[in-house]
Amino acid sequence: MDVKAAAAACRESIDKCNAPEKNREFGKDHLHNMINKIESGEVSGDKAHRWLGYLQGVLVATGGTTLEDMKQVNLAS
Repeated sequence: MDVKAAAAACRESIDKCNAPEKNREFGKDHLHNMINKIESGEVSGDKAHRWLGYLQGVLVATGGTTLEDMKQVNLAS
């Protein structure tokens, strides 16, 4: 799986989710920061995959996307 491509695919879902704009653990600003670090390579390997799982979980839990959509992102990447 291309974790950078999967993270980039999550970016548009952030705007659709019901997460608060600012929150240290699951705010939209934090989610964007996580994606930026994955895409830049600052976070890579197993840690990037864990972060991607966290991102996807928050996005599904806050209504930004569906579990099925995230499965498709993972399969396509």
